[in-house]
Amino acid sequence: VHYSASALELADAREPELEFDIDLSDAGGSEPPDRPTEPAPPNYEASAQRAVDGTIPIDGSLLAPPIPAEARIPMPAPRPEVNFAEDMSDLVALGDYSGALEIADRRLEQNPGDEEALQVRDQCRAVLIQMYSARLGSLDRIPVIIVPQEQLRWMSIDQRAAFMLHHIDGVSTLEMILDVSGMPLLEAMRILTELLQQRVVTFR
Repeated sequence: VHYSASALELADAREPELEFDIDLSDAGGSEPPDRPTEPAPPNYEASAQRAVDGTIPIDGSLLAPPIPAEARIPMPAPRPEVNFAEDMSDLVALGDYSGALEIADRRLEQNPGDEEALQVRDQCRAVLIQMYSARLGSLDRIPVIIVPQEQLRWMSIDQRAAFMLHHIDGVSTLEMILDVSGMPLLEAMRILTELLQQRVVTFR
């Protein structure tokens, strides 16, 4: 086989192969050292059960740590009992007949035969009717609406007051309006008194 001069020159120009001398005498069959293992977390449930069974004495270090005081959920305080009798009597003594009447009605809802509540209710109703009658005046008076209809829409008037205003036509007297409203006398007089104080109605 004959090679050209250029081929021989290329063969001589190749880089010499690198030789590595590796000593494997120290690594023969040796295993890497064992890594340190992390301790297992304590089993609080098992420790507590063993302590209960008597296997080991109860030790605080083996049980679950206590819950911090700031992390505990506070228990709701007991609600104080409301003494309706004392509150009702105090309101009557202070002249708050509307508040006393409300408490008397609540007591009668729980016990319809409550004699004290019945007595206070009748007393408060009679006093309130007298107070409203003094503010409204004679039942022969004729109430009239003095607020424009457009302005009434923007006022805080509930349905009962609006129903009462519907019967005020400038011709009917107070007595006639109280009769046709169909409301209890005390409630109807209270609504008319509030409308008078709000300057929604007046008398002529």
